[in-house]
Amino acid sequence: MAALLDSRAGTKSIRSDYDRAETIEETAELVTGLGGAGIPVQVDHLEPEQVRRLAERLRTDHGHVDVLVHDI
Repeated sequence: MAALLDSRAGTKSIRSDYDRAETIEETAELVTGLGGAGIPVQVDHLEPEQVRRLAERLRTDHGHVDVLVHDI
């Protein structure tokens, strides 16, 4: 599972989905619990404005992202 690898490397791992918030929250908690930084974000990557807002938020809050996983 990518979440386990992310946490072991101590990465910032952004998990996004547009309709399954509970899944991304659980995965983000797993990453954080194992030493990484799991960040759940509900966003539809088919909507350009939502993607722009996500990128802006990530730059502002985190400076950079190591991993972004989106389930479309």
